[in-house]
Amino acid sequence: MRRKTVFSKKSCFTILEMLIVISIIGILTVSIIINKQSNQGREDLLNAVKTTALDIREVQNFTMNSSLAYGRIPCGYGIHFYKNTNASGYLSFYEAMVAQGSACSTDKKIGSEDPLKVISSAIKTVKFDLQNIEIDNIRVDGSAFLMSDLFFAPPDPIFYIDGSTGKKVEITLKVKGKTCPSDFCKSIIVNQLGQVSIE
Repeated sequence: MRRKTVFSKKSCFTILEMLIVISIIGILTVSIIINKQSNQGREDLLNAVKTTALDIREVQNFTMNSSLAYGRIPCGYGIHFYKNTNASGYLSFYEAMVAQGSACSTDKKIGSEDPLKVISSAIKTVKFDLQNIEIDNIRVDGSAFLMSDLFFAPPDPIFYIDGSTGKKVEITLKVKGKTCPSDFCKSIIVNQLGQVSIE
């Protein structure tokens, strides 16, 4: 009598099934990476906007708690925002009396003055291009500018924008390479009274 050998069929994946699974995994991986990069840009933007708003509030606090600034009586504190083709950012500064008993400057802004004066009175400098963020626009009462000075004079503090009171400024930051309006843009608004908000 002859014995019958029974071969069991092994179940295995075909090449086509393997290619489909690998393709699905590849597509999911690419979508996760793209989503992570997109969220990283939004996160960087939110951090930059919050830090900028806090720095504006810090300058206000310096003004309300005015005491000697680097050995001189302060006339006030401010932030100079700038935007050009190479870079954008801001620097916070103080303005002090040249000598005890002398008068404070009446212009309440840095503007395009001598850079050495700006550097010598700088408290903090922030360059957005190092953070993959840039200033999209600087608007004072709706008009666009390449630079603007926010200045707080003690003791109230009195709020000046580019040397004048009663104005509102909006500084819009964006992720580099993105366009506004979008999820990649946020605005910091400082109203006529010096109140800071983020939109």
